[in-house]
Amino acid sequence: MWGSSQALTAARASEEDHSQGELLDDFKHYSWQSRPNPRGHQQWFIPPIIGLLQTADFDIKKEAAWVISNTTAGGLPQHIGYIIECGCIKPMVDLLTVSDVRVVGVALEAIENILKMGKSQQAEQGLPENPVVALVEQADGLMKIEGLQEDPNEDVYQKAMSILENYFPLEDDDAELTANAGNNQFQFGAQMPQGGFNFGNMGGAA
Repeated sequence: MWGSSQALTAARASEEDHSQGELLDDFKHYSWQSRPNPRGHQQWFIPPIIGLLQTADFDIKKEAAWVISNTTAGGLPQHIGYIIECGCIKPMVDLLTVSDVRVVGVALEAIENILKMGKSQQAEQGLPENPVVALVEQADGLMKIEGLQEDPNEDVYQKAMSILENYFPLEDDDAELTANAGNNQFQFGAQMPQGGFNFGNMGGAA
């Protein structure tokens, strides 16, 4: 039979789960397209969502992953840049090793969308490399995506192959690879582009 302290702990846990669920439900219905400035009044709920993705129970993590994936699919570039700065890449990469195929697919879609945004930024700003590639590699994302080439699920396999081919191509020339590594060594320690992800006018004042 539970004592009073155990009952109180259980009640608090139930209340916390409920509030987490409410936060996720509210965020699912949020219109990103109508809120162009991610650092405005809506910034209060992005870090908590990332926090749930990092530390919550798996059922909550799944919902948080859907929210982040939907944001990367439907948000503006500055929204995606903001969730990167809030630390979304590592917890999304960590979901690539779970046994739930749907969650792995959601994580792959989010990572692909983030890489796509980085590639666009590379082209627009004339950067030597896609700035998101290094962030995914630092989170062990490349290794985990390569591991999914052995996944028995065809959709997961195809998505992983597409990401590898489009964003992590193999170097045909070993000499060129060595030269590039020497010339761009400073790139590998960077957390993100200096000054953050620059998308010009971030939507004005909040």
